[in-house]
Amino acid sequence: SAKLVRPQVRELVHDARRQGWPIINVSYVGWRMSNRDSSPPLAYMRQLLLAPDIIQVVKANDGGGKELDAAMRANKLRPERVVFCGVNADACVRYTVAQFAAIRPKVECIISHATNAPGHEYVAQRIGLPNVKAVQL
Repeated sequence: SAKLVRPQVRELVHDARRQGWPIINVSYVGWRMSNRDSSPPLAYMRQLLLAPDIIQVVKANDGGGKELDAAMRANKLRPERVVFCGVNADACVRYTVAQFAAIRPKVECIISHATNAPGHEYVAQRIGLPNVKAVQL
């Protein structure tokens, strides 16, 4: 749940801002951060991830790699490494990383510890691409 990964996501966002790295929030069209759910974890995540300095990407399915790639191209981002985190590790995060890693095989895709069960190591292993790694940041 969002409550479980909230501290790790906050830490990653703050670290990225300190480093001057771009931040992209990918959300699923069926469940957007703009929902009216006002539970404290979701309200906090909305406040953190809908900040004006964060690029917003909405994906139509679990994939999202194409949408992420298009957003990076539109914002002229050519990263050597992309760090991923998220709430639905075995679906949303897994499929976005897998699709993006296949589109950009030269980009190192890091699945961070800020990912809920079943965990970042499991997801990276399931994807099984050489440019996908699990890292405790």
